[in-house]
Amino acid sequence: MRTIAIKMLFGDTAKFYGILLGLSFATLLIAQQASIFVGLMSRTYALIEETPQADLWVTDPTMQFVDDTKPMQVTAL
Repeated sequence: MRTIAIKMLFGDTAKFYGILLGLSFATLLIAQQASIFVGLMSRTYALIEETPQADLWVTDPTMQFVDDTKPMQVTAL
């Protein structure tokens, strides 16, 4: 059964190169999307990681993302 599959795969070179190109392109897209995800996650974590002296983080309840810094009122401190 395997020999028939290998003969069918390598018998038609155009189909073989098409499959090879398609698999290579799919692998490239998967790797690219994974790297975009890792880059975005490291970017959102960078502000917290680069400020090691803070033991406790206090934020505004309406804050939607890390880079959205809103100053606290003096009376809140």
